[in-house]
Amino acid sequence: MKKVLFLFLILLLAAACSKKLNTIEQDYYIIIHDIVPLQEHFANKSSEPVYKLKDALEQGAEFDIDKAINDIEKVQADTKNTVTEKSKNIKSDIGKKYISIKMEYIDSVCNFSKGMLTNFKNLQDKSMKTFIEILANDVAVSGEKIDNLLKEEARVLDEIKNMIEKK
Repeated sequence: MKKVLFLFLILLLAAACSKKLNTIEQDYYIIIHDIVPLQEHFANKSSEPVYKLKDALEQGAEFDIDKAINDIEKVQADTKNTVTEKSKNIKSDIGKKYISIKMEYIDSVCNFSKGMLTNFKNLQDKSMKTFIEILANDVAVSGEKIDNLLKEEARVLDEIKNMIEKK
């Protein structure tokens, strides 16, 4: 009787482990096919206003910084809503950790762009030289955090992949 109970417990544990691995496999599929492809579009759209400001400065054209900041906020909200929608079926803790890092990355990139534009807006000298100085300073301040988030995101994705491959 004890042996039967022990074997039954082992089967339950094996089933639970298999279910957990299937959940991780499903989460990995969602991340790879639905979340990761958003990266390039987000990177382009969130930095576009900064490049437009640079172009306007080079051409001596007007540039509406408030509109640019609003555009970044819209990209931030839209991207976070899309990630939330596409990740609603992610169940594993490690999959949720990946999504949390992704959301922090989105916020950090957008805050960098908005902060840079706001800093430029608040200055008297709105020259290309000032733009480059602010950009360099803001990259120095925010760049490491953003880089670390990207590294952490890649590490978690590798960890998920390794969990699946060990199966």
